[in-house]
Amino acid sequence: MLDRIPPASSGDIATYGAARQVRETERVASGFRLASLHGLPATPPAEVLHALDGAARVDEELRSRGLNVSFDVQPQGGVRVRLVDGGGSTVRELGPSEALDALGDTHSLDALGV
Repeated sequence: MLDRIPPASSGDIATYGAARQVRETERVASGFRLASLHGLPATPPAEVLHALDGAARVDEELRSRGLNVSFDVQPQGGVRVRLVDGGGSTVRELGPSEALDALGDTHSLDALGV
C-alpha cells in the first residue's frame, strides 16, 4: 500500500495536457523561419530586431508607470497618438513623429513629460 500519495484529479490531468501543449508549441516555434519570398530575407535584419527591442523597452517602461500608447487612425487619414492611463484617459497627446521617436528609444520618456 502506498501512503501519502494524493489521488489524481481531473485538474492534474488538465495541467499535464496544458504542459504538453506548451512544450509542443515551443518545439514547433523553435524551428520557425519565414520562407524567402522574392528576395526577402528569412529573418529580420539586425537593425529591425534592435528597433523592436527598443520599442519593447519603452513599452515596458510605460507599463511600469501605468501608461499605454494608443494609435487611432482618423477618418480623414491622420493618426492620433495618445498616452493613456490604465482607465483609458488621455494623459498626453503626441504628434506621430514624436511618438515614433519615443518608441524608437531615441528620447527618454522624461522628455515626454511623463
